[in-house]
Amino acid sequence: MNISVRSYDGSHAKEAAQIISDLVPEWVVNEQMLLHWERSKPERARYQQWVAAGAGEVAGYAGASLDSWTTSSGAAFAWAGVREQFRRQGLGTELFNAAEEHLRSAGATKIKTFVREPDLESVAFVESRGYRPGRRGRTWILPPGKADLTGLDEGVRALEDSGFQLVQLGQLRDKPKELHEMF
Repeated sequence: MNISVRSYDGSHAKEAAQIISDLVPEWVVNEQMLLHWERSKPERARYQQWVAAGAGEVAGYAGASLDSWTTSSGAAFAWAGVREQFRRQGLGTELFNAAEEHLRSAGATKIKTFVREPDLESVAFVESRGYRPGRRGRTWILPPGKADLTGLDEGVRALEDSGFQLVQLGQLRDKPKELHEMF
């Protein structure tokens, strides 16, 4: 099969989202979410995506952007994933090359990526490209239907009795400074 890396145009959103979900199950990604990322990233992020595809099959996906959540000039993020059966064919290298070149041309001076530590092949891949371990985190997953909500109502009442109010985040759009300070 002749697979090539090319700019993502949205036509492979379903397949790309499935690759992300399969490789990083703790990220909740579907076709609509991937399309939303593309539409909602600010212009300054210079967000770009690529797919490795051919003969109607998507073998890999990559995304890269300048970090629009910080004021640190040159901070950027790149991630690429290749389906297991297509690994060791150079597709990950091609996808990462495209992402890194894009970020360099966009002014990136420090690129972060994400690797699941159990995936030793991916750890070795990013280390071979010069990436070094930085911040580590652990993601905990709880299916919503399995959450024990015993005592939630009492807890909310206790907070309200103490002068706090539980509201939806959308209700605080007019308080960006306060939200920024809290987060």
